[in-house]
Amino acid sequence: MQRHAGSLLLLLLLAAASSSAASNDADTKPQQDQQQQQPNDVVLLTTDTFADVIERQPVPAMVMFMIPDCKACHALTPDLQKVAANLKGIATVGMVNCASVPSVRTCRAFGVHEFPRLLVFKTGTKTNPYTGGAMKDFEKHEGPPGARALAAAIADKLDDKQISRITSSSQHEAFLQQQPKLAKVLLFTDKNASTVLYMGLSWSYARRLAFAEVRSSEEGAALLEQYAVAKLPTLLVVKTDGKHEVYSGPLKAVPLKAFLDSHALREPLPEAAAGRGGAAGSDGMLGEVVLHPLEAGNMTDIESRDEMWLLAFYRAADGAGCSAELQQLQTLLQEVQGIVQYGSITQQRQALSRASCSSMVLSLLSLRSRAASCSWCCCHTARVRLQRETLQGGVGHWTMPRPCRAGFFSRYLTSPST
Repeated sequence: MQRHAGSLLLLLLLAAASSSAASNDADTKPQQDQQQQQPNDVVLLTTDTFADVIERQPVPAMVMFMIPDCKACHALTPDLQKVAANLKGIATVGMVNCASVPSVRTCRAFGVHEFPRLLVFKTGTKTNPYTGGAMKDFEKHEGPPGARALAAAIADKLDDKQISRITSSSQHEAFLQQQPKLAKVLLFTDKNASTVLYMGLSWSYARRLAFAEVRSSEEGAALLEQYAVAKLPTLLVVKTDGKHEVYSGPLKAVPLKAFLDSHALREPLPEAAAGRGGAAGSDGMLGEVVLHPLEAGNMTDIESRDEMWLLAFYRAADGAGCSAELQQLQTLLQEVQGIVQYGSITQQRQALSRASCSSMVLSLLSLRSRAASCSWCCCHTARVRLQRETLQGGVGHWTMPRPCRAGFFSRYLTSPST
């Protein structure tokens, strides 16, 4: 009897162990599958990293905005990984999880409400006129699916603006004299047009190396002889001391970048930053909100521009400037990251007569075609319904309904009783 009881106990223990092992396998398998599906060359972006990885970099980029429950997003991920691997070193491919708290602000800033959303960012950077930081032009990708089409969409943003053309010894000498702090990259080639790889490298090292092409011709024959070029294509770097080093590896982005890294400046030349790429400030599109004082006289100019403004109307008693309240407003609007302005306008209209330092009337102005994608700018609800009214002088504006206004600004402002 005791023997049977012991055998039964052993069987129960073995069954429990087997069940536990199966449960552990079931728990770990999704994690392993997720790790296997995680694209190695696709950069996972958050609000804290987006400006550094995308907006402040001169290379083109493609970013997919997604959420974990989106089947189409998961279906697109393998193609995105192929593109990232093929264009590694000359373009950036990123992914933003809009269901993740650290990334929500970025998704709102770009007006993303449907998934997947693919944005293609062009080469170069320019100054954001509202934040003073770096920003990039971008467009929504609406082309056909597939890795080839995605790669072509990125490659289409590359150009040869960073590449000089050398056809004579005099042009060669002039090129070497330009920007003496930069080493010079020379590509001897028989191709009539710059390759995607070389254009990508020229943008990747913008203001850190100078790039040029020497096409095979009668005029360029002397340069081929000067550098003892025996075959085409040949790439070499002329160092700042005048000596040169020939690259002997494969013409692929990763080994080429390993070679060029040893000759490039660690940081771009500041004096060149205001040139082709524009001066990059300390903040990107998601940088500090800047509040600009406005007057009634220049509001017509605002209406004529295809931009969006969030205006704070108030009336300061006895000449007070409402500086403390405006600073609080600026802090709150940091979460919104819209293009924001405020107006110190003396109100003559009865509907806005209660605007004061303690209760500001907020209005979205000149939404135009961007109204649908920017409705989140007035509150944390993407589908808020905006009511159109008219200011004095016939200037159109969009006023938030009271529930939205009260809920969004209740943290420190007393909602106007309009």
